[in-house]
Amino acid sequence: MPIMAKKPPILTILGIVFAISGILAISLGTGLQVDVFLGKIFERHSTLSVTIIAITLTIVGLANLIIVWILFRYQRRTREIVINLIVLSIIFSAVTYLIDVSYYPFIFIILDVVLIYCLWRPDVVAYFKQ
Repeated sequence: MPIMAKKPPILTILGIVFAISGILAISLGTGLQVDVFLGKIFERHSTLSVTIIAITLTIVGLANLIIVWILFRYQRRTREIVINLIVLSIIFSAVTYLIDVSYYPFIFIILDVVLIYCLWRPDVVAYFKQ
């Protein structure tokens, strides 16, 4: 039986941060969907744009929770799956920014870029290649 290297602490920290951001994104997206349903949308936005923002926020939140679930499980292809999900999350965050120019998509993009950087660190690469 091969000896497993200890999980890098950065993966645990990022897993916790992504769990919090995923829950917040899903909560925000669900809240916006309820506002659209009840007709309490902001005056400067159309119903369609708020609906698209709500759906993309929900998708980004779900992607973040899937990333957390995958990070806390050890599998050989975990790193590649997480990188693909991060690219998907960046695309949806960019779409949200293009529809409604605000600051919150940048928070998700910054988190995604930090995670991609951490996944290329030598200790993390060695952990997933064993």
